[in-house]
Formats: sequence, structure tokens, C-alpha cells
Amino acid sequence: MILVVGNNGKLIYDHSNDGASQTLGSCIRNFRNTPHPFRARITYYKRTLKVYVNSGFSPEDDFYELCTEVKDMIIPPLGFFGVSAATGGLADDHDVLSFLTFSLSEAIKEDPDGQISDSEKGKFEKEFEHFQKEFEKQKEEFQKEHPSVPTTGEELFESESQRELDMVLQGQRRVLEALNLFLKRLMMVSEEQKRNSDLMNHTGRNESKTTVRGEKAARPLNDLHNGQPEVLQKLQEMRAYMLKVASKAKEFYPSTGTVTDSQSSIKEIKENIDKMKRGLQSLVKNMDRGQKVICPLDPMTASCVSSSSVLFVLLIEVMCAVGYIVYRNKKREGTKKFF
Repeated sequence: MILVVGNNGKLIYDHSNDGASQTLGSCIRNFRNTPHPFRARITYYKRTLKVYVNSGFSPEDDFYELCTEVKDMIIPPLGFFGVSAATGGLADDHDVLSFLTFSLSEAIKEDPDGQISDSEKGKFEKEFEHFQKEFEKQKEEFQKEHPSVPTTGEELFESESQRELDMVLQGQRRVLEALNLFLKRLMMVSEEQKRNSDLMNHTGRNESKTTVRGEKAARPLNDLHNGQPEVLQKLQEMRAYMLKVASKAKEFYPSTGTVTDSQSSIKEIKENIDKMKRGLQSLVKNMDRGQKVICPLDPMTASCVSSSSVLFVLLIEVMCAVGYIVYRNKKREGTKKFF
């Protein structure tokens, strides 16, 4: 049984009758051995106390039934909320899973006496206009005294198209730097090959003065000498490819085209780099097919660094650059999804 008893702090609870003589409202509900917790909702609004219960047979939390209603009940504004199971000699064993409290209030109506009158409103508007004019005047004076300092914050913001274009331009700048570096390396290799060619010519003119051991080493040197024109031709072709790629990057860098144009230009640059890679690979294979060069014993004509080693190092650099460009393009395409 659920009872509602009103107490002003001076009433002594009737334990012998379990409060039946003091009850203001009651209802009977079975709350023992239920599959779900028993719930009670108590509301007090406009001097009316209502008690709703959920017997615990339904899994829905908002399934409440009205137990009792007490009208014209006065509760003091100050007090405490609590839960106790001690109503008789032996207290029942219950577990409180949750105890929530909240307050209800009506919407506050605006007091007409608290509103600003028209005269005060006009006064405030005049003061605002006066302060606005002073602010504009001080702003103009500050601009005259500090012309180099930007006063508007529009420069601090950028549109999505500007941000995307800046990312493309930065990527093209890095590609241009990498291409310039490759061009310098190719020029160094070309100069090295020219020096080797001159060295081979000098060795050929002095073949009659060499010893028998030098005659044995003349055959691989002649083979290397015969392969010099092919190496120089390949290097010239790769140099032409590099110049073409660099010119494409320079033409695209100052442009303000769309992202589609930038992607087509990057694709063309990658194709040219792939051509250079294939040329270097074929050149290294041709060098590997030839006989191994034996360094001559003459210290005046000694050159222990072979061209195949230089070309192999250059091939590794080109492969690293191609991998970096592909990785950067994929990363830029991934970041575009956030714009």
C-alpha cells in the first residue's frame, strides 16, 4: 500500500496503525518480485500533489499510472528530500537505484514598468551614434598615421578555391626544385662521360707504348670507348626530357587554372619522368651486358669509378623522386576531401 501523509514537522507518525489514520491519499500496488524495478513519480504543482507509479511489469520507463492525488496541500518552500524504509519495528530491505529531483516554474512575464521608455531609448541611440562617429574618426586617424598596418581582417581569411590553388602551387614549386636538381645531376654525369671519353682517346693514342699487361686491358677499354657515344646520346635525350618537364612546371607555376588543369599537368610530368626512368634502366642494362672494365695501372690514366655506378645512383634518385611525387599527389587528393 502507498500512503500520502502530510506533516508540518510537529505530527507524530502513527506507527501502530502504520499511518492509516493520518493518510491523505493511498493506493494499493504489488511491487514485490517484479521483473523490472518499481518506480514512483511525485509532482507538486499549484498546491496539488500527484503520485504516479510504475509497478515494474513493463520494461518501458515512461509507463506510469496515477496512484493518488491530493489537492490544497501546502508544502513549505524549504525542506529536504529523502528515502527511508523504517516504518515499523523491522525495516524492509530495499535498494534505491535512482533518486532524481527537479523543479517546475511558469514562464516569467515581462513587467511593463521595467521596459525602457521612448525618451530613454532615443537618448541611448544618440549616444550610440556619437560613439560610432568618434570610432570612425579615430579609425581614419589611425590609418593616416599607420598606413602599412592593415585595418580590415579580410586579408586574414581565404576562400576554398584560394586555399586549394595555394596547395597546387606549392606542390608545383617542389616539383620544379626536384627537376632542377635532376638536371644538375644529369649535367654532372654528362661532363663525367665526356672526361671518360677524352681519357679513352688519350689511352688509345698511347697503346703502342703500353706493356703486354696493358695490351690485355686494352680490349675492355676499347669496348667502353665504343659505348661512349650511346651513353652520351642517352644522356642528351634524358636532358631534353628534363628541360621539357622543367618548362612545363615553369609554365604552370604562375598560372591560376583549375584543379583539373593542374592534375593533367602533373600527369604529363609523371609521364616524362617515367620516360627518363626507362631510359636510365635500359642504359644500366646495356652497361651490365658489356665486359667489366679493368682499371689501368697507369696512374695518369686511372679512373676507378665506372659509369655504370654513377648511372645506378642516378636511377635510384629518379625512382625516389617519382615515389615522392606520387605520394604527395595522393596526399593532396586526400586533403581535398575536407574542402
